[in-house]
Amino acid sequence: MKKIFLKLALYAMPFVVISIAAAFLPLNYFSFRCWEALVVNKKIVFTGPFYPLQKVSMTEEGDMGHGTPYAVEKKVYWETDRYGYRKSDSNDHSDIVVIGDSEIAGSSLTQEDIFSEVLQNRLNRSVYPYAPRDINNFIQDPRFTTNPPKVVILEKIERSILQHEQIQIKYSIKSKKISLSSLLPNSANRYAIVLDRTLKNELLNYIKARIDPHTLGTRYHGMFFCQGETAAISAKESEIQNTVKIISAYNDYFRKKNILFIYMPVPNKETIYYDLLPLKPEFTILKQVLHGLKQAGVPTIDLLPAFDSSKQDGVNPFQIDDTHWNAMGVKIAADLAAGMIQAK
Repeated sequence: MKKIFLKLALYAMPFVVISIAAAFLPLNYFSFRCWEALVVNKKIVFTGPFYPLQKVSMTEEGDMGHGTPYAVEKKVYWETDRYGYRKSDSNDHSDIVVIGDSEIAGSSLTQEDIFSEVLQNRLNRSVYPYAPRDINNFIQDPRFTTNPPKVVILEKIERSILQHEQIQIKYSIKSKKISLSSLLPNSANRYAIVLDRTLKNELLNYIKARIDPHTLGTRYHGMFFCQGETAAISAKESEIQNTVKIISAYNDYFRKKNILFIYMPVPNKETIYYDLLPLKPEFTILKQVLHGLKQAGVPTIDLLPAFDSSKQDGVNPFQIDDTHWNAMGVKIAADLAAGMIQAK
């Protein structure tokens, strides 16, 4: 048995050595986007979603069009702070925190075009992109219990709008957990990144992608769609009511802390460009949730009319070869958010 394990170890050794050596190459050496290059694999040392204190520039392709003749090249720059979020590092307290998914993290967008940066420039107030994260991550983050913001914006892409978690007000040991990476010297962080990259198997994934290329989504009339005709068209009233109830609880929680809460769901590309799909379905889930939130009195940014208007004007708020919004979609949302904040 020992001989078998020894032989296996000797067989695996070259792959291990190569993987470790590969981890010392530039962060984006085996990646087609900054997201994959910077995203944390194992949350051992890093509590943030991305490697801390990094600056990466590269030419990317969209997450659905990559490797196809329809890919659109984009020059993208990423910068992360000591906590591993997409923000230039600073000790400044943020007036506004935006909690959200990859839309807020700015997948496939250069740094100056992400929502938090555009909103910050629009209001001349510090805005922090807490993404990809959810409400409970925010509540359990000691940074925001010590120095709470004045405004919290929660963003959610429409295809995940029914997946909100109940708010967890009780604090656990995790709520006192701080990012070890923010306390480590840069040299220690570098070795931690090398270890995490080794566990990512970047080289192996790179080889697999070359042997068996796989693309996301479906292309209709020159535009890629993430779900296309498989996207949910409507939802049960009980599901809508439960979602509205949970988001209303978020609003109540922050209101008691004198923090303005704003909910901002981002429409699916399918909802705005439904007419490009073969069956031309009319998606109603977002409309149902927005109606319920309006009745519940939750401050909400409705992007549907603005995105529809942009479409009618011939200006696409989404990226052609990607699941996410583009710089125009961000600008529309940031203008609406700024207007709501200024009016309060």
